Amino acid sequence: MDVGALRSQFSELCTVEEKKNVLVKNAFRMIEMHEERIKDLELELESEKSSRRTFQVENTKAKAEVRRLNDINNRYPFIVVLVDGDGAKFLDTLLQSPDGAAEASRRLTKAVRTFLQDSPYSSEDVPILVRIYANLKDLATALQKNKVIPFEKDLHRFAEQFTNSRAEFEFINVGPGKENADSKMTRMLNHYYRNFQCKKVFFAACHDQGYVHQLRDFIGDSVSEKRIILVETTPAKALFTTLGFEITRFNDVFRCEHLPSEQEPGRLGFQRPSVTTADERNGTSSLFRDSGADSNGEFSQATTTHSPALATPLIHGSGMDSDIDVSGNGGISVRYPSTYATIGGSNHHQNLTIKRRETKETKKIEYNRYKQRLDPPIRPPSDAAANDSYYKKLHQIAPRGFCNDHYLLGRCDRFRCKMEHDEKLNAKEIIIQKYKARQGQCLDAPGCTDYDCYFSHHCPFGKKCHHSPCKFSLHISENDHKVVERWVEGESGPEILETYNSIPGKVLNGINYSLANPPNYPL
Repeated sequence: MDVGALRSQFSELCTVEEKKNVLVKNAFRMIEMHEERIKDLELELESEKSSRRTFQVENTKAKAEVRRLNDINNRYPFIVVLVDGDGAKFLDTLLQSPDGAAEASRRLTKAVRTFLQDSPYSSEDVPILVRIYANLKDLATALQKNKVIPFEKDLHRFAEQFTNSRAEFEFINVGPGKENADSKMTRMLNHYYRNFQCKKVFFAACHDQGYVHQLRDFIGDSVSEKRIILVETTPAKALFTTLGFEITRFNDVFRCEHLPSEQEPGRLGFQRPSVTTADERNGTSSLFRDSGADSNGEFSQATTTHSPALATPLIHGSGMDSDIDVSGNGGISVRYPSTYATIGGSNHHQNLTIKRRETKETKKIEYNRYKQRLDPPIRPPSDAAANDSYYKKLHQIAPRGFCNDHYLLGRCDRFRCKMEHDEKLNAKEIIIQKYKARQGQCLDAPGCTDYDCYFSHHCPFGKKCHHSPCKFSLHISENDHKVVERWVEGESGPEILETYNSIPGKVLNGINYSLANPPNYPL
């Protein structure tokens, strides 16, 4: 072998040796990298172990807290029954029986237990709280008028006995005014709904669709839909069936029909309001509800006459006729017995000046001859400064809007209302808000019976509307804007402004309608 061959072999050997060295160096480098990675993983493992231990401890504490809260939540469960007693009335047999109040409480308890028999709250250990809110005076008058009870005091005795029948039951007199019972019912519904120990709320007020607005705030919450049960007494308004809440009836407790004399504005036929005479009221003058003094110590006159033309010129009330004469024009003459203080007077009469109470604006609902609710005309607000300030405030609270209930009615009973309540609006800005509300159509139009409704019940432009399409379904002509029937809040019947025979019929869809044969809200 010559030297060249050896040199060539040596060169090849050196190349192999270099590759071997590179391989070894790369191996050491990879080992070092893996060692670093192992150290990092060991640190992460320790951290994860520590976190896991921490989470395990926290999870154990959380589970213990959940058990504790569940124990508290289920420790003292109770059921609530809220009843608007002005509309939901007990059966006649219960009101007439001497033991009817106790029997009513027993039946109501049994009805609730039966409804809950498949739930964990049917046990006798779960108390049932019953709250009935009613204007006892007017309710007693209505029941006596319809010959359900012989005397008004019978209802007061029934309410007292019902309250005393069980510690959890209360029949509460809220006094005159529809808003009193409504406000109590709404606030108590919100109060008990927020109380997690209250498992079920039975809401007996389906006769008044004004509650629909408050109940809508609970729609969409599966828990609410299971906790709130509507109780139907007289036929429920149609809107209640659209809310999604379960509806039940307690036919052994509450009457299912209206009293014979009960009417609803815009629902029943036209009837002329009647004047109660002294003989019909057992000798009590129909112009007096209370012979006592008001809170200011002044005598007040409270007439039950619904039309000035129907007022009698002079009424003498037995039991009072020796003391007081009342004339139809509002004058009162008090006759005193002969005493030293009255000697020398003419016929023992002394004239009194009656200071009338200042009352708030009367709420009214007016209908035309087709039983369609009429809205007062509206005009766009013309105050430029008020418009600028209003829309500036509206822009500041966007995307929220001003709450109509809060600003137009002075109260908002909605649960978790998302509208604006804190921004101050002056009187002119309130007018703009009212105008904006009138741009919306009432869901119950044209048969709405809500005195506080701020929406429109027909197109403000009537038959002259040029909007296509118009969002209002009802367009009333100028001839049909004539008011035929007027309901005033607090009055027991409507004021009829025209008689049946004075109003001609109208042909709609080939049918001749008149007051004797009114259409079912023609659109």
